[in-house]
Amino acid sequence: MHGSMAPLHFYCGKKITHLNPPNKMLKEQEDTNNMYGTVEQVLDDNTTVYAANVPFKTAVTEFKANNAKIETLREQQETDNKGITQDKKEKRDKLEAESIKIGSVVSFFAAQTGNNGLRQKVNFNKSELARARDNEVTGMAEQVYTAANENAAALIAYGITALMISNYRDLIDAYSALVSAPRTARTETSAATRQLPPLFDANNLLLTEQLDMGMELYSTSDPDFYNSYQGARVIVNSPTRKRAFQLTVQDSVTNAPIEHVKVIVDSNANTRHSSVAGRIWVQNLTEGEHHFFATIPGYVPYNATFNVISGETTVVVAKMVKE
Repeated sequence: MHGSMAPLHFYCGKKITHLNPPNKMLKEQEDTNNMYGTVEQVLDDNTTVYAANVPFKTAVTEFKANNAKIETLREQQETDNKGITQDKKEKRDKLEAESIKIGSVVSFFAAQTGNNGLRQKVNFNKSELARARDNEVTGMAEQVYTAANENAAALIAYGITALMISNYRDLIDAYSALVSAPRTARTETSAATRQLPPLFDANNLLLTEQLDMGMELYSTSDPDFYNSYQGARVIVNSPTRKRAFQLTVQDSVTNAPIEHVKVIVDSNANTRHSSVAGRIWVQNLTEGEHHFFATIPGYVPYNATFNVISGETTVVVAKMVKE
């Protein structure tokens, strides 16, 4: 698209097999997924029309299941790897500082008592810790902990208390748990990205070979349903821009995320279902005031307004109350 040409509209019947960026949907996938949500809304609004049509209902169920999987994978793609890496860095900085403090006091104790073997076990400095690999830092800290723990009674006179040693143990464990976390998160994100194209392909086949064909039965018997479906099947080639709106739906009492909440933003054209983390996103919204309406059986419907600022993401948390 060039200049100020109007958005293109087209039906989707092709495979989406492009390689994805590591942590986000392709724009083509975003646009197609928007269409899936709108189609699902139309199907949900007309369940009584096709209630007796078992083959059609089976195809609808499979289509909706694929949509739920896509939203779950999208959630995995959005994992904040930078946050995990920052957590690990902060834990490492604290561990290094504590290792130097306790290790130095143990070294002081060893020197006064003539225990050269003990002194060698904790004989490293800040530069050596800073240059060490993640796993090496853990090993060095374990040496300091063992030396301090085995000499805990004697070290009290040097200012090292049992609580300090216990807290040091917790710090080692907390850092060790994070050593592989960034790599694991990147692996999970990449795995989610690889699983998306087959799901889009499966949904596109369901639409073109089953649901589109099955809808012809209702072209004369229920033209409102038929026309709404045909309108929903159009993919709008939206402009590329920053994600405009992020909503997380939670239980008002437990704060637990609520999955499969139907969320309509402004109109049926922007319909989403919340992921396992209770989250939905809308990429393209104009600047200004907008409205969303969230529903799921067992909870009081939730509706609210929110403002979109150009170039920013509006983040909202909705607390739904059980009926």
